[in-house]
Amino acid sequence: MASSVIVSKDIKDKLILAAKRVYNGCSVATAFAVTQLFSGFAMSQVSAGENAGELEKMFFVVAADYEKKLELAL
Repeated sequence: MASSVIVSKDIKDKLILAAKRVYNGCSVATAFAVTQLFSGFAMSQVSAGENAGELEKMFFVVAADYEKKLELAL
């Protein structure tokens, strides 16, 4: 879904590859780690959320962290 709004070809290609890996049975955390697009904190939260069955909740935690960092940078 996100690939339709991403302009960067490199990022788009990496996310499409990650989606294909998940479709083929790879964990979300592993598929995202291969892209090297996300911070260590984000990857640890996704992995923990996936293992605990709380992936959606952890995506919100990661999004809030990135939003906070963006606000501080601006």
